[in-house]
Amino acid sequence: MGASLYQQCCSYKGRYVNIQHKNGQSYYGRIVDVDDRHVYVDMGRNGGGRGFGYNGGYGYYGGYGSNVVPFAFGAIAGLALAGAFFFW
Repeated sequence: MGASLYQQCCSYKGRYVNIQHKNGQSYYGRIVDVDDRHVYVDMGRNGGGRGFGYNGGYGYYGGYGSNVVPFAFGAIAGLALAGAFFFW
């Protein structure tokens, strides 16, 4: 795991981000937790509008509810704060 990606995820905790996955897809959601292997992203009720179609797949992680999905740091190609043009 890149230490800078871990630190970036920690600093973005609670904020909406756009994650570029190594498979080429991008995902939008709010970072709710970070541990030494994963960043946990609440994808919202509609699965973040992209890719994941979970209906509660990892829901209720840590009491967050909704649609929390873990992303392994090794699978993340890029991470950026979501701009004002994204809608939840």
